[in-house]
Amino acid sequence: MNGKLINKTIDSIGSIITVICGMLTSLGVSFFSILIFSGFFLNFPNEVHISNKHILVDYYRLIEYLCSYSSGHLHFRFLPMSKTASEHFAEVRVLVHYGMVITIIVFGLFLVLFRAKKKRNQLWELIPLYQELMLMLIVFTSLIAISFQDSFLWFHYHFFNDNYWIFNPKTDPIILVLNDNFFLKYFICWSITMLLISWGINIYTKHLIKLFIRT
Repeated sequence: MNGKLINKTIDSIGSIITVICGMLTSLGVSFFSILIFSGFFLNFPNEVHISNKHILVDYYRLIEYLCSYSSGHLHFRFLPMSKTASEHFAEVRVLVHYGMVITIIVFGLFLVLFRAKKKRNQLWELIPLYQELMLMLIVFTSLIAISFQDSFLWFHYHFFNDNYWIFNPKTDPIILVLNDNFFLKYFICWSITMLLISWGINIYTKHLIKLFIRT
């Protein structure tokens, strides 16, 4: 009896870890997918006397810098940038790299655990967990979106040890391009994409269960 209880507990813990890894994978994949197309969210203010094309060039230089593992500092071709802004982007780069590594690790774990669940015919355990976690994410992301500015400030105060993220528009006009509206659009698209990927995994899991029942 105790052996069955232990095995059931281990299976339940394994299901929870599988779903969490799947959700974290969805979070990471959606973040970097949206990052590629984030140029569509840019604001092109009149205060920045540089063409939209040149702003896009510098923005994607920033994206390349954040995602690259090559050495060197960030330099814009057209927009001016202060030393403190450069140091802030270096700190953001570290977080992006951590995100990449974590996404790869949890994706690998998810594949291993998902296949193990499939082999043991336990995929049905994942469905209610996915649905509950997706509901929690919908509520959580909705609350963040409603009070986005406060959430955005909270993130910066707790993830950065300095005030370099407070840009002066005169010395760092990139802040006029990457304004609050830009980050709100990014967050909304990121959340929707993450939920769609998670929903797709849930649908695929149900499909595999139906195939098993038929056979």
